[in-house]
Amino acid sequence: MEQYKIARLLPTIFQRTLADEEGLLAGRPNTLAALLAVMEQLHAPAEQVLQELAHYFDPDCVHAAFIPFLAYWVDKDILLDADGNFPAGMQRMRDLILASVELSKMRGTRVGLRDFLATATGLKKDQITITDSIEQPFHFIVTCPNGDDKVKRLIVKIIELEKPAYVTYEISYDQ
Repeated sequence: MEQYKIARLLPTIFQRTLADEEGLLAGRPNTLAALLAVMEQLHAPAEQVLQELAHYFDPDCVHAAFIPFLAYWVDKDILLDADGNFPAGMQRMRDLILASVELSKMRGTRVGLRDFLATATGLKKDQITITDSIEQPFHFIVTCPNGDDKVKRLIVKIIELEKPAYVTYEISYDQ
């Protein structure tokens, strides 16, 4: 905070002391003005952090080491491995954190699951289909392109977390 802004917060008697034309009283330096200058310098680092506060919470800007913390805030940390890495890459986790509000609105729906899988794995929405089973009630089939084992485990984990508890499923991979 700049000196003049701090000075406006002081009682009137102190403001009058600072209003001395040259900041001097009887030929001596104004102690209050010197204290305000020190306060301004001490506040500078904290104010710099506050000016850039959005960068600490924006998944696109934040340092990679902070991503697991943001994932925890939006309840996506369960998808991280023991080392705090996301199987589909940290950019996918950044995208997932950004989309988490919209995804939570659609939780428990076919569209919500498809969008979650697409955001987390990087697959296109039209590459993922979710259909109800004709033979078995409360059962659905997820069809998506074949990928590496890490992504397959991620898909299973997401489905387990996002599907309603009473629903069963199976996954079919396109060749």
